Amino acid sequence: LTSCSDKEETDVFASEELSLNMTLTPTIVDLPARNASQDITITSNTAWGAVSDVTWAKLSASLGVGNSTLSVLLEDNTSTEPRTATITFSYGSTQQTVIINQAAINAALSTTTVTLPARDASQEIGITTNSTWTVSTFDTWIHILNEKGDGDGKFTFTLDNNPETQVRQGKITVAYGQGTQDIIVSQEPATASLSAQEVTLPARDASQEIGVTTNATWSVSSFDNWIHFINTNGDGDGKFTFTLDNNLNTQNRQGTVTVAYGNGKMTIDVTQEPATATLSDQSASFTAKSSSHTIKVTSNTVWSAEAENSWIHIEDAEGEVNGRFIIKVDDNKSLSSRQGKVIFNYGTGKQTITISQEAASATKFEKTQANNIGRYQADITGIFNSEFDVTEYGVVYSATVAEPKIDEENAQIHQVVVSTTPISQNIVSTTIKGLK
Repeated sequence: LTSCSDKEETDVFASEELSLNMTLTPTIVDLPARNASQDITITSNTAWGAVSDVTWAKLSASLGVGNSTLSVLLEDNTSTEPRTATITFSYGSTQQTVIINQAAINAALSTTTVTLPARDASQEIGITTNSTWTVSTFDTWIHILNEKGDGDGKFTFTLDNNPETQVRQGKITVAYGQGTQDIIVSQEPATASLSAQEVTLPARDASQEIGVTTNATWSVSSFDNWIHFINTNGDGDGKFTFTLDNNLNTQNRQGTVTVAYGNGKMTIDVTQEPATATLSDQSASFTAKSSSHTIKVTSNTVWSAEAENSWIHIEDAEGEVNGRFIIKVDDNKSLSSRQGKVIFNYGTGKQTITISQEAASATKFEKTQANNIGRYQADITGIFNSEFDVTEYGVVYSATVAEPKIDEENAQIHQVVVSTTPISQNIVSTTIKGLK
């Protein structure tokens, strides 16, 4: 009997153990990286226990009896790698598991490389993500307008104007959870071109306009004090004008205009033509009689004329550019020709005009006899009254006319009439002076 009783007890326990059961729904779950939770439906006829193998999967209960719902709350996954939690349910000597897969955080940017202009540059970047995110940079010339967000969004950054003449590069880092992505930013260099880099301008009243095509601010300067600017700076495309002092030198002069843009510079070579002058004559010849001569001037500068001799006189002695001046000479009462000079000054240069004047012509003087009246007749072949002395050998007659009279038939015949009455006898010679 004892033996039969033991066998029956063992069968009862076996029967009870075989009757324990549990059904879990679901048994495999895929959840997002953020704000993730899952309810597990437990259908059971017995007591049970539940445990998670990771700390980031929190269970709403660890023990239960019979049918129930167990909630699993997942911490946000900040990793860029997916992860898995295993929830183990135990009842009696049996175990069942629920596998929970949590997605990794991720982010996608609308672009990861941008090339922007040298000035007034900005860019909007779109971000698609299942995480919070922040934007940062170590480049001081990059400025982030909105630096953080949560989930899908966008941010904008601006760039300082690039003063360099080379492309510059910077980096923006987008951090999401434990992940990061970089945006490589390239900014174009400051550039400039000029409408001319060599100019040749006249000696007088010179000015020049220069066009500037640039993506930067710019300024102009010169170390040459004969170059002057109307406007000296600008921003972006524009133009400037410079003027030159009149060049008084008789040689070309060279100067330099410097255009600075950003950290770069360009130069303009300026050549100014010299002061020049051409005269219609380099010499002038005059008769002994007072007369004048006109000199024509072709010039690009101021000029003046001055005489080196007192018998030479200048009219209209100063001028600017093309003009004329007049050279006048006094009568030459000498029987010798004479030479003089007129100095013509233009700018810092000068030219010499040689002046020649003929001598006064000698007077032919001879005694004539008519009607017993002795006449001293001077034939003035020149155009002047030349003084001369009359010497009569033997008898000298006194003058009856104080001044010579002009023969009406020949204006070139000057006659001195003397009487026939001798005033001195036995005198070998007598001189009458001061006759003209």
